[in-house]
Amino acid sequence: IGRDNQETDIPDLRKFLKNKMPDYMVPSAFVFIDQFPLTSGGKIDRKALPAPFEAAQDFTKIHIEPQTDIEKKLAGIWSDILKIKRIGIDENFFDIGGHSILAVRLMIRIETDLGVRLPLATFIDHCNIKDMAGLIANKVKPAMWGSLIPIRPGGTKPPLYLVHGAGLNLLLYTTIVSHMNPEQPVFGLQAKGLDGIDEPLDTIEKIAAYYNEEILKTDKSGSYSLAGFSMGGHIAYEMARQLVSLNYKVSFLGVFDTVSDDASDRHLPLGQRIAGRMIRLHNQIIWNAKTFFKKPANEKEKFFASKLKSIIQKITKDDYKLHPEGVSDGKQSELPKYLHRVHKANDNAINNYILPEYSGKLHLFRALDQTFYIKDPVAYGWAEYVKGGVFILDIPGSHSRIFAPPNDKYFAHALQRCMDERDYLCAIILALLNFSEFLPLVL
Repeated sequence: IGRDNQETDIPDLRKFLKNKMPDYMVPSAFVFIDQFPLTSGGKIDRKALPAPFEAAQDFTKIHIEPQTDIEKKLAGIWSDILKIKRIGIDENFFDIGGHSILAVRLMIRIETDLGVRLPLATFIDHCNIKDMAGLIANKVKPAMWGSLIPIRPGGTKPPLYLVHGAGLNLLLYTTIVSHMNPEQPVFGLQAKGLDGIDEPLDTIEKIAAYYNEEILKTDKSGSYSLAGFSMGGHIAYEMARQLVSLNYKVSFLGVFDTVSDDASDRHLPLGQRIAGRMIRLHNQIIWNAKTFFKKPANEKEKFFASKLKSIIQKITKDDYKLHPEGVSDGKQSELPKYLHRVHKANDNAINNYILPEYSGKLHLFRALDQTFYIKDPVAYGWAEYVKGGVFILDIPGSHSRIFAPPNDKYFAHALQRCMDERDYLCAIILALLNFSEFLPLVL
């Protein structure tokens, strides 16, 4: 209930806020309370606040109930995943608390409960119950099963091709794409085998060659912009290397928090490989210990728990690399068997990839909040391989939060400027300006 006991229209409230502040600051849910619960010290008791997504929808005036059987079944699944009691069929998944990780769980539930397999990329243009139900009811085979996915195909600028990370999830990129220049076309590249029919590719070289083939079928420009997150950075790097060897031009290559020494050491002699891994383990232990003691008292327990969980997942191999902090357990047991095969193929690919040299230049988008040990925390080891120069841009957030608000807007603007640069001098100036632009986010 709003002021003077008048009913508050959430859509109108959201529209009002969008006119007053940036999109990334507009809340995805609203909860109305008479007063803030306080601790004995007079501060707001955050733990006593009601869960936003349980209460938010009770105040929405415009609410279209599901009509068909499929809409009702989907509404039930969405409700379970999003923890919302009532969901209108025209409400956008991402506007009511959904994100890329919950989208994965949602698609798995739809396949389990309805026997319908939909690509995760369906959410790019079917992000409400009504559209999704229509797709299922009409038995339309989604065009999103291919590897080349249009995220935002329109625009006058040269297109940008974004490669999936180890989690195979292109929806991670939708937040930054929404803040890029409206004239910037963006396409995603997702793994082969997600349909459960095609055999997944198990080497970085094969994956890169296949993605390049998909691009070259439709884009005859001869000059290409490539980027990828984490493991996707290695794939984009290999794509760029292969394109240059075929006499194509790579106008932009970006890696998003990708560490070069994640690539394989299996080409080294056994003794050197064992020694290198022992030294790395020692350094990881020292780094984690120092980081733990530097943490404030209220963050130590969370840091220790996250590291313990990571160790357990590595030992049990029950980790599909999709979990940002506090969002998902990221357990392999949640995945259908065909997705297990794709993840296993991707793991084999990165574990066996021997990083070659690249003659061009590379833009490294580096997470400011480092949450794991990196041998070279400055250039992430890329300077050893990239002969055209490594340009570093610091992005606020941790490895798994650089795409989350408010970091996504900063990331998008930095990425767009880099792609629009025309020479080395501009890129150097951009790197110098990077820190000054980040200051308002810190202060």
